[in-house]
Amino acid sequence: MKLILSCPYETMLNFIRTTSTQTGLVVTAYLDRKEYPTGLKPDPSLISSLSLKHSTTLPKWNYTIAPNL
Repeated sequence: MKLILSCPYETMLNFIRTTSTQTGLVVTAYLDRKEYPTGLKPDPSLISSLSLKHSTTLPKWNYTIAPNL
């Protein structure tokens, strides 16, 4: 599946690169043209070993992964 964009990559990258916050967040971005395989599934034991905290808003999509200390 090809992604069709309505604005050039450089325009989008510029939006991302110029993102900042009052607390000093600095963002870097570059275009990665490498092709990656699709349809890969992670090992179920790996997923179960992660410390996932699901958000109340769209919990399947929004989650935090805590470090395993």
